[in-house]
Amino acid sequence: MKTLLNKQHIWKAYDLTGNEALSYQEAAEIFNNKTGETFTYFNPSIYEFWKTYRKKGIVQTK
Repeated sequence: MKTLLNKQHIWKAYDLTGNEALSYQEAAEIFNNKTGETFTYFNPSIYEFWKTYRKKGIVQTK
C-alpha cells in the first residue's frame, strides 16, 4: 500500500502477487478499504471497450 501512496512510484507498473487469487473487483475493494480512496473496476463488453478506444484514437476503423 505504501508503494501506491508514494509519489515516486507514479506511472510505474508492478506485478502484484500473493497467496490467493483475487478478482479485479476484490482488489479494488481492498484498495478502497485500505486507502479511503475510491477505486472502481469496470468490466466493459468488447463493443464498449472498442468504442472507448476508438474515441481515444487508439483503434482505427476500416
